[in-house]
Amino acid sequence: MIKQNKINKFVSLITKEAEDQKLSIEAETKEIIDKEIQTAEDEALRECYDYMKQKTLELEKNNGNELSQQLYEYNKKVILHRNQISDSIFNSVSEKLYSFCKTKAYEEFISRSIKNALLKLNDKTLTVFIKPGDVTAATVVQKACSGISLKEDPSIIIGGLSAINADGTIFINDTLDARFDEQKRWFSENSGLTISD
Repeated sequence: MIKQNKINKFVSLITKEAEDQKLSIEAETKEIIDKEIQTAEDEALRECYDYMKQKTLELEKNNGNELSQQLYEYNKKVILHRNQISDSIFNSVSEKLYSFCKTKAYEEFISRSIKNALLKLNDKTLTVFIKPGDVTAATVVQKACSGISLKEDPSIIIGGLSAINADGTIFINDTLDARFDEQKRWFSENSGLTISD
């Protein structure tokens, strides 16, 4: 009984440390993204305002056809600039995610992910998909449960895992790729860097 209590305390301590690290990583990532977004937005807004002011004065001196052509070109430049800002931010985040996949915290992330998949799918014979060549994920998943079928999925580029139950009715996508894509969609919808007619 004493041995079981020690094991329970040890598991509880490890679980708490993993959760603390997860919260720390999430907070740090959010802070980095928020800071880069704010900096990029401020710079983009200032540049756009200056550019629009200058172009408006120039365009007021020209006739209708020339005005239309210049507005078209201006919109192309603004869209290009917006895309460059977005690409810059997400390239930076992408590099951080690739670096994360080389840390002990990634191993803990995979461990939590497979435990959640086993719990949610309620199936020890599930199929788990990982990034090709992801030794860390493969090792952690194989340790988690012997009945798991492990497959490489070339659509997973960054890392993490996805899983499907044995009868194929429930699918869980806990890849870093899916999380990254969701953040890109959120950024596109909420950044304020949009062009309207």
